[in-house]
Amino acid sequence: MGLVLRAGADIAPAPGDQFLIVDSDLRVASISVATADRFGLDPDAIVGVPVVDLVEPADGSGPRALSETLIRVASGGDVERLVLRQPGEFGSRLRARAGRCERPLASIIVFAGRRPSATLRAC
Repeated sequence: MGLVLRAGADIAPAPGDQFLIVDSDLRVASISVATADRFGLDPDAIVGVPVVDLVEPADGSGPRALSETLIRVASGGDVERLVLRQPGEFGSRLRARAGRCERPLASIIVFAGRRPSATLRAC
């Protein structure tokens, strides 16, 4: 079963892109098959997990900064470019962009590239 996603052209993922949809509680609401495959995640197990348990800003600004960014873009702010990492991981970077998608106060993180640079896991 697929997901119908409505988002602006500047954030909408292309077929095969890796993305996470984050709900208003800042939990993973949905994960693309490409993201699950890229990071070795079980899509059923990851839904409902706080997004900050999966990724955080690579600049060390912490989970709160990511939460604030996702709330800002979900509320209609401009698409923002992100550089993320797994919590506590150093040296690997996940380039992404975040923006609003058509779910009440939902945001989407679209990862750049198709090759894994890290294995993403829930903490």
